[in-house]
Amino acid sequence: MILIIDGYNLLKQIFPGIKGNLDKQRNAFIQQLAYYKSKKADQIGEIIVVFDAGPSNHATRTVKSGIVVVFSGVKSSADAWILHFAERNKDKELLVVTLDRALRE
Repeated sequence: MILIIDGYNLLKQIFPGIKGNLDKQRNAFIQQLAYYKSKKADQIGEIIVVFDAGPSNHATRTVKSGIVVVFSGVKSSADAWILHFAERNKDKELLVVTLDRALRE
């Protein structure tokens, strides 16, 4: 299974109302995901966490601690990236984690 996470959507739930260093929050979140993946290796083949915007106009992809980290790009959103990924991977088992109503539907 591929687990796809709407990054900032979930971060708001983990760190509600906390202002601070977003890089630290993202990195802590990615480390937690890496730990989770190690414990569920028999069930989860890949975890992709997608954040809005990023350092470039187009989507960028890196791997940190075994977690695929995607920034959607300045001209796109995490929601759009996730929808496009799901469309291209209809034949695979996907689980999307988000509170976004449009994505859930």
